[in-house]
Amino acid sequence: MRSWRSSKKPDPTPAPSEDAGPGTAEPDAKDPYAAVAARRKEFEYRPIKIRTVQLALVPVFVGVVLLVVLPAVVVDLTPRHGPTGGARGGEVERIDPEVDAHRPPPPSPTRGPEGIMLSSEQSLQARIAAARELGRDPSAEALRALIEAAKSTDPATRRAAAMGLTRRVHDPRANDALWTLLGDDDLLVARTTAIALGAVEGSAPLLVGRLDAPDVTGAVHAACIRALPYAGDPQCLPALMRFVGERGEVGQAALETVWKICKRTQTPLPPDFPDWRPR
Repeated sequence: MRSWRSSKKPDPTPAPSEDAGPGTAEPDAKDPYAAVAARRKEFEYRPIKIRTVQLALVPVFVGVVLLVVLPAVVVDLTPRHGPTGGARGGEVERIDPEVDAHRPPPPSPTRGPEGIMLSSEQSLQARIAAARELGRDPSAEALRALIEAAKSTDPATRRAAAMGLTRRVHDPRANDALWTLLGDDDLLVARTTAIALGAVEGSAPLLVGRLDAPDVTGAVHAACIRALPYAGDPQCLPALMRFVGERGEVGQAALETVWKICKRTQTPLPPDFPDWRPR
């Protein structure tokens, strides 16, 4: 029995449409220009249709972004205070050991005249200036700081304290501290104290009294004697004449001091004063 179906297989390649233009025809595989033209046609611009719902979602998206980003920006621009108390706009101060090592130390409450006088990092001139400032301060706290500095184990601190205590020489407590400094084991401290006392009026009794102390050396005697030409008066002459006959620095200092005191106060030279005049 014969089948009514045709034995001819259909061609899988569709036939070109009659109303299609010349550009829509299947490109010839042998024509390279036709293949390129067909490839370009696939990437032709086609307008995208935007629906109304999509347009309505745009302001919603913008609002969400502003609600999330804007608070973070405001917080970042808010001034913050670091550990030192300084306002830092938008910058968080981090602790870095290498950076902190080069930073100056924060101001200390004891960084006043007392702190400067006791600080070994300061120069001697700065410490002496701080001690003199404490000496001008009439408060009991300033005097206590100077007396405590006079007991320091650091010779430079004791020298600075002497410069401040000489301004309070009429106070018995300062007088006791100066008496100790005049007999200091460090000769430079004793000389500094004697020179500072020599510029202060009323310090002659302290200097003359130290000449009779058994715990001082000849160098300290010479320092006390050389401090008396301006602080001394004719009442000091008998004590000074005891050293006139000595040899060395002490005898020379006594000769010069007696002569200067007599000249300054218009007092005749003592009868037993040798025939000596300054060169």
